[in-house]
Amino acid sequence: MFHNTFISFQLHDNAISSLPPEFGELKNLMTLSLAHNKLTALPKEFYKLTELRWLSISHNEISKIEADFGDFVMLTFLDLSHNKLTILPPGMGYLVRLVEINLSHNQLEELPPDIVNLRDLRKMNISNNNLKKLPPLGELRKMEVLDANHNDIEELPDFYGCAALKELYMANNYIKEITEEFCDQMQHLNVLNIRDNKLEVLPENISLLQKLKRLDLTNNNLNKLPRNLGLLSQLQSINMEGNKLSFVRQDVIRGGTERMMKYLRDRITDEVVSETRLTPEEWPDKYTLKKSQALMVPGRELTNVPDHVFKAAAEAEVHIVDFSKNKLTEVPRG
Repeated sequence: MFHNTFISFQLHDNAISSLPPEFGELKNLMTLSLAHNKLTALPKEFYKLTELRWLSISHNEISKIEADFGDFVMLTFLDLSHNKLTILPPGMGYLVRLVEINLSHNQLEELPPDIVNLRDLRKMNISNNNLKKLPPLGELRKMEVLDANHNDIEELPDFYGCAALKELYMANNYIKEITEEFCDQMQHLNVLNIRDNKLEVLPENISLLQKLKRLDLTNNNLNKLPRNLGLLSQLQSINMEGNKLSFVRQDVIRGGTERMMKYLRDRITDEVVSETRLTPEEWPDKYTLKKSQALMVPGRELTNVPDHVFKAAAEAEVHIVDFSKNKLTEVPRG
């Protein structure tokens, strides 16, 4: 005889290998923890628990869940991590109230396309699976944290629309490039961990990631760094070890964030000053402005800046302007 007025049921850390069919009669259940057991499957009656708000079945041996999982429409928290799932059923997209989902440590090879219907999702953990690619994630407008570490992902997905994303973890994948589109889309990012990938170049417009506080590029194939990297003014931590940066001295790379940022910032000024081809008449062209989204002319003996320069900069949506170390006597009108 099952008592069906339970609201919360904690069964975690046992050795339960199956659930009786009567389990489906616990109709009022809102919180259920079955974590750290020996479950290999869920009975079909389990899917009647449609009042569930919080569900953890992590650390079991479940290899399959049914499409009926889509009936748990009240769920706000779901943890299916540390199981043996190779596929998720269609219908996961019905769980539209989910705020947090943990699918890590399974054997998933792809995400169902309707995962992007989880419009309230703040946090998604899909790390330690066998994912090769991710669908465009732009409809997850509220997602703040995405952990996709330890997969087989070869390229960054389309994040256009992910306006709330603050932390992105893509370590231990096979990503070859950070694209210009990515930098365009991710201007609100605080943390980017893309260590242990196959990156060869960084785009010049990486300077758009102005809110970045932590950047981990350890163990990639970078052999040069874009000049504009030094413009990331809020960086508190940058890691570059294990790349092929032959032009940067090892003691700078190992010398921590402050040392690295000073090197990058000094380099911007030095390079701009030493570029003799740029006389005051030869302002950066529209293409250069658009690509770097920066107007950099320090140390040029300038006494004024013509209006057409500001017009071109405005059209190129320039974010960063450096007129330091010149001979301006007033703020240019433009």
